[in-house]
Amino acid sequence: MDSVVVGYVILTYDYRREGRKWVGTCLELGTSTYANTLKAVRVALPSLVTDHLNLLESSGERIRFFDEWNIRLYPTIPDLNDESSSRPSSEDADEEAGVTAPASQRKREVVAVGTL
Repeated sequence: MDSVVVGYVILTYDYRREGRKWVGTCLELGTSTYANTLKAVRVALPSLVTDHLNLLESSGERIRFFDEWNIRLYPTIPDLNDESSSRPSSEDADEEAGVTAPASQRKREVVAVGTL
């Protein structure tokens, strides 16, 4: 059975090197994974995030979870460059302060939320 998209969320993926491993975390959901390479983490994390969103939906917990963690559900695909749909990340604040985080990267993604 196909899923039906009920909306979209903006999620922040944080990738950082910890020792010999790369760790990827969705900051809003807390979903995390690690691997030997950044590429492997970048492949695995979006799939795990989709699984997490699907489990929240199928268990009936998505609305409560989104409310508790202030995750906004957009009815249409939000523009990541639109001020009203973006929120500053701590990386943005670090850049403004002239601080760089070595071996780390952040990426904002629009992710569809659906019902199964």
